[in-house]
Amino acid sequence: MFLNNYKISRMVVAYTGELYENNIISSKESFISRLIELNAETKIKAGTFRIPSNASLDEVIKIVTQ
Repeated sequence: MFLNNYKISRMVVAYTGELYENNIISSKESFISRLIELNAETKIKAGTFRIPSNASLDEVIKIVTQ
């Protein structure tokens, strides 16, 4: 997937899809764009996370990149 001239890994796309399907994020594109803005697109960790239902994009990103 390409977004703003960035090549996004399949892992990030799959991860984003899971967050979207579980109603953690409301927009896949906004999440990926924010990952890029924060230079966090390569810092996502594998695992199981507790993410509050009202978490902002930045909060979600912080949780999944720690």
